[in-house]
Amino acid sequence: MANDGQQQSTRFHDLQSIKALLLDPAIEQGSDTKDRMIEIGLRDVGTCAKAADLQAAIQERQPDLLLLDLDGDRTAVCQAIQDIRSQTIKTDNPFAVIVGVTADSGREGVAEALGAGVDAMLAKPVAAAALRACLREQVEDRAEFIATADYVGPDRRPEGREASDEELVSLEVPNTLQQKAQGEAGEAGGSAIEERIAETLRSLGAQRSWMLARRVSTLAENARLAMASGNDFPLLGECLEAIDGALTKLECLDAELNLASLREVVASARSALDAVSAAGEGITARHFELLRVHGDSVGVAMQQDESLRHALVTELGRAVAAVRGEALSADGESTRSRAHSWKVRLRAWWDGVEPEDIAAAS
Repeated sequence: MANDGQQQSTRFHDLQSIKALLLDPAIEQGSDTKDRMIEIGLRDVGTCAKAADLQAAIQERQPDLLLLDLDGDRTAVCQAIQDIRSQTIKTDNPFAVIVGVTADSGREGVAEALGAGVDAMLAKPVAAAALRACLREQVEDRAEFIATADYVGPDRRPEGREASDEELVSLEVPNTLQQKAQGEAGEAGGSAIEERIAETLRSLGAQRSWMLARRVSTLAENARLAMASGNDFPLLGECLEAIDGALTKLECLDAELNLASLREVVASARSALDAVSAAGEGITARHFELLRVHGDSVGVAMQQDESLRHALVTELGRAVAAVRGEALSADGESTRSRAHSWKVRLRAWWDGVEPEDIAAAS
């Protein structure tokens, strides 16, 4: 047993080089939490007292570890956690270990922090042993991350989850706390971790883009079915607002992924959404069918085949123009046959078959 303890101590030996940041509203009167951080061996501990100062403190320090007191402005702190994970707050290390600290054991507050993307929670007053055990777990057995339309953070899905949830792939994220605690950091390690962070951000960004696109597809399909049935759709305004929000998030993600085809598909989806808004009383199920196809097309847009992506974007543009009733060319082709053409070609690309095979079966 002594050997096991000695081996664990060796693996978790260096807390002095870890950059930590503590948010504590009571910091000016003296912080028990900071005292416990120093007690377990952390030396480079920065502090701030207000959630409003958190962004500047993070960008200045680029911490490996954040301990955030949730008992002040919890909503603002949880929003900051979400912004770190989603890169709304620009930081070199969006995968820093984040620990929420609270004296409130209520389920609502804990759930809000977990839903924002914290790695772990600690109860106040923080005990040195509890803090040490928490950091050891984040060094040796940190949870993998997932990205959804609204969440980036540790994968907390239950074991018996829905089969549809399996589309979300969890990823092991870079962990500078682990590197430094185990003495693996260095100059070469620094450049390697930067590359890993960039690669992981791209992977999670692609996953999040796909989930946002699915949201657009689902919302549009629900509206299409309501319109096709001839029933009133009382939630039309909320539906359009949700689609607009999803497209806005996709536009922000594109800045990180830098995929021209994704940018073009999202821009085309914007045009399709504008067509819905401009239709007024003339809105039909076809308007929402086009939005659904845009959502389905994001996966194709993110593939590496340039000719495929170019054809996709071209056909989406034609489809938007067809729904708006605009002339597409001078070749005399009818709007109806042209709309049929783009649906056939999109289905063919999506299913990996020849357009003629679908056309023949239609």
